[in-house]
Amino acid sequence: MFEENQHYRAFLAVTPSEKIKSELRDINRRFKKYARNFRFVPLDQLHITLQFMGNGVSGYSLDVIKDNLATLCEDWNELDVKINKLNFGFPGQNVATHLYYSVEDDSELNTLTKSIHENIKDLGLADVNKKKDHGKLINHMTVARVKGHTSRSFTREVKDFVNSIEIQNMNLEISEVKIISSIFKDNTTSYFDLATFELKKG
Repeated sequence: MFEENQHYRAFLAVTPSEKIKSELRDINRRFKKYARNFRFVPLDQLHITLQFMGNGVSGYSLDVIKDNLATLCEDWNELDVKINKLNFGFPGQNVATHLYYSVEDDSELNTLTKSIHENIKDLGLADVNKKKDHGKLINHMTVARVKGHTSRSFTREVKDFVNSIEIQNMNLEISEVKIISSIFKDNTTSYFDLATFELKKG
């Protein structure tokens, strides 16, 4: 499927349904005052990363991973997780750079993530990241990034605004896992689906 000698910046992720995208679009529109300060992620590119695989994963390695994940995902039931909070800035940041939704801690999602990671690690592919990033993974979905430089005062102002927005818990139905490639060009990141693995219907 993949060009053997081509290399990709690739990761594994799950994506929101059209219903969730519609709800997120409505919330994005409330940022009209700050629109010029943010670069919003196109709705069709929203995702939650499960594992970053590397900046130069070969087509050969992706084919091996694809074949293994196709079998692995057949044994997993579809999941429901909750998107529960809009945040500006990751923990410990004094000057925030990302606007994102956090995902409620979910044991089934965590187990799926670890299972996928261990499966890929056991393949022993030299060009694939082997770091156990699930240990520090903050399950989240980035919706916007700050344009250019910002300040602590701007961070405080936007955090106050974000905290004033009441977010109803949104259920994210996870029915598939994707291999996605990202390309950074002209100060913009674009995402491309490379493969999709359907989970077993519950």
